[in-house]
Amino acid sequence: LDVKSAFLNGPLDEEVYIQQPPGYEVIGSEDKVYRLRKALYGLKQASRAWNKRIDSFLHGENFKKCTVEHGIYVKEIKNGGVLLICLYVDDLLITGSNSAEIEKLKDNLKSEFEMSYLGLLSYFLGIEFVETKDGIVMHQKKYIKEVLKRFNMDQCNEVCILVLKEI
Repeated sequence: LDVKSAFLNGPLDEEVYIQQPPGYEVIGSEDKVYRLRKALYGLKQASRAWNKRIDSFLHGENFKKCTVEHGIYVKEIKNGGVLLICLYVDDLLITGSNSAEIEKLKDNLKSEFEMSYLGLLSYFLGIEFVETKDGIVMHQKKYIKEVLKRFNMDQCNEVCILVLKEI
């Protein structure tokens, strides 16, 4: 899921004032400033305000933040099941042991934030995900090709390195 205009959802804890945008000045009051109630893109506090907003919402949904990775949220559900959320800025990966609980969570998120569903996971943070009959394969072929191209090494000779399956 992708939260649309995520940084505009965060209320500000402190007073922030801005000048009138060029072209929108009130004639006769050009020196007037406005107090922001919510964060704007480009504001230093915007990402923190958004993170506090989504964190508060998820805690209200009984999720607990992972102590070692603050972008991971866990919720224990009935019958020993679990829901997991991976949050990276305004993107959320959701998985769990109960499809109905996942759908309920998605509905709750969509009622709180304007969101778009990006479909089944295929690419995230430079990692490609491919579902096979044996499980999910993760690789970084696309990212590696982009890095090689950026450093003018896209024509280099590749070498196959074997890795144990258990890793």
